Amino acid sequence: MDGEGEFVWADGRRYKGTFVMGMMEGYGIYEWKDGRKYEGEYKRNKKHGKGVYIYSDGSRFEGEWRNG
Repeated sequence: MDGEGEFVWADGRRYKGTFVMGMMEGYGIYEWKDGRKYEGEYKRNKKHGKGVYIYSDGSRFEGEWRNG
């Protein structure tokens, strides 16, 4: 799959964003069932680049990820 889309796992996790060759690539939003969320850049299915990780209690970490 290439382009914009959304993937939902059976356990409730979901990713909405860009796919390249079936992998999360570019900008996307990944959400866990417990309320955690990552909004930012991906490269080959791993967090890579600028992003924001939001914990289930609402606290957040903004930074730069490298290879996950």
